[in-house]
Amino acid sequence: MLYLLNNKLAPTLETGTFMTVLCGQIDTLKNRLTYASAAHPSPILISQEQDRTVKSCASEGLLLGLQCGAEYETHTVPFNRHDCFITFSDAFSETPDENGVRLGEDGVCDLVKSRACVTAEDDYFEEIIGQFQTERLKFLRDDLTLLSLRRR
Repeated sequence: MLYLLNNKLAPTLETGTFMTVLCGQIDTLKNRLTYASAAHPSPILISQEQDRTVKSCASEGLLLGLQCGAEYETHTVPFNRHDCFITFSDAFSETPDENGVRLGEDGVCDLVKSRACVTAEDDYFEEIIGQFQTERLKFLRDDLTLLSLRRR
């Protein structure tokens, strides 16, 4: 899908116009999530079956619209009941705090780990958003998206 979308967009976009994209499919019968990325920040998987293990998932690929013919690799991860898959725009990892320090992708994963392992299942996401708002919102200069998919 990313290959086709990229080949449609690349010749029509103005120079310097591009985007990151993460798309995926959940297979509830096989308990897995398959996804592909066009330079989107690495998503995070929280596995409830493995005592709330939090890990950063692979994510690579050229920006969408940058070059015709770009190939995008798919990745498959286990996605069992109560697992959570989190994705975010680069503004979440790149917006600095008052000291100019950015979280980076590893910092986002560490933040999720620190909250997901100590708070109730549905509360940690609100805590993550709250911490961002407190420490970084006034420095935000880009669109911001944070999406959490929890399998019930």
